[in-house]
Amino acid sequence: MNIFELATLLSPVGGAVGGVMAVHRSVPSTPAWMFAAIPVGLACGFGSYRGLVRLAIGKHDRNPKMPGWRMAAIFGISAFSPYIAGVLSYGLVRLFFYVVA
Repeated sequence: MNIFELATLLSPVGGAVGGVMAVHRSVPSTPAWMFAAIPVGLACGFGSYRGLVRLAIGKHDRNPKMPGWRMAAIFGISAFSPYIAGVLSYGLVRLFFYVVA
């Protein structure tokens, strides 16, 4: 597996873990909220990876010769996307509990 395939698999997992950790810290005794936070985390993980890679590559850029800084940005996004997805879903679920409660 290369780094892009690993990031595609690990970003939704990181999002799901971030959502579950937010639920665990807010409402530790209700597993029903955890089962609701897992799909939100999966969606945050998949969306953050796809969105960040699309942002780094560019929508209308068909240049086969990419500069070094752009390749470094694409590799960096792929490496840090699971962590970004976890933080994003954690913050989103915590915001949800802050608004609801």
